[in-house]
Amino acid sequence: MKILASIAHVDKETCLEQSEQRESLRRNAFKMLKQFQQQMKLEKDKEQELDGMFPEEITKQWFRREQEWNREKELREKLIHQILDERQKQIMDKLHTLKEQKQEIYERRRALIDDMQQARKYDLIEKQKQAKEKEEKNQDSSRQISIIQQERTQSRLELEKQDALEFENKKAIHNLVEKSQSSITSTNVEPKFYGRRRINWN
Repeated sequence: MKILASIAHVDKETCLEQSEQRESLRRNAFKMLKQFQQQMKLEKDKEQELDGMFPEEITKQWFRREQEWNREKELREKLIHQILDERQKQIMDKLHTLKEQKQEIYERRRALIDDMQQARKYDLIEKQKQAKEKEEKNQDSSRQISIIQQERTQSRLELEKQDALEFENKKAIHNLVEKSQSSITSTNVEPKFYGRRRINWN
């Protein structure tokens, strides 16, 4: 009876959070408790009635009451078993729900860890890609600088070679001019006269 009373008088705040099955269980327990209270009142009334009866009537009345008690006992036991079975089912359902929630939390956590690992992996790949691109860019810049330096060196050498050739050409022309002038000078000198003397007949 104490068990039924404790189930029947559940806190209102807790009842709001319970499922429909638990609410049904509470109503059944409260109903059964009320029936017990009514039965106890009837028992007291019948005891008062027995005080004014003859022994034969008392025997018959007790026999009927025993039959009623047995039926009520069977009903009470049946109801108690139903209540306990329902309570056990609720507990098992709750455990199953908690297990599912735990599994769901585990799967979400596992998925989150996988996502974090994938993000780290992608970040590492992206950093490696950026580092490679930077290295290739530096190498390309170095190659371009080297090519420019080589072109400048080649241009400088060609200019120096061209200047040297031009200098040699000018020198050769100058020597040729000097030689030509020297030849012309030697050609313009008046030659000595080695012919016969003219006889002055006068």
